[in-house]
Amino acid sequence: MNDIHTHTIIPAQGWSIAIFIPAADGPAALEEEPILAWGIERIEGSTHNKSQERYVGHFPTPILLFEDNVASIANEWLFRDPSGRYHDGHGASFATTEAALAFLTNRAAKPKPRAIAGA
Repeated sequence: MNDIHTHTIIPAQGWSIAIFIPAADGPAALEEEPILAWGIERIEGSTHNKSQERYVGHFPTPILLFEDNVASIANEWLFRDPSGRYHDGHGASFATTEAALAFLTNRAAKPKPRAIAGA
């Protein structure tokens, strides 16, 4: 059986991406980029084995006002929800801008993994 792909766009009132601006001559800061909507791709299909098992996957993507997509943002960033809390994509959550900045400052200071040529 073929996979079924559907795409839905829903408003994202109050959501934004908080982009980390590292300290140069002043303190580090967060720059807000509004999320206009969430694009949600849903994929349903068979697991391609004999058991007739099926899978469903949901893949939300923020649609931004000024950036093409979050993958094009070179700096570290967090989601900011309508209540003002900051969230990274791995479960960490921060109630204050100061806590979010401390987290991003620490994460930005860590060495990034490098791609292996030819891999």
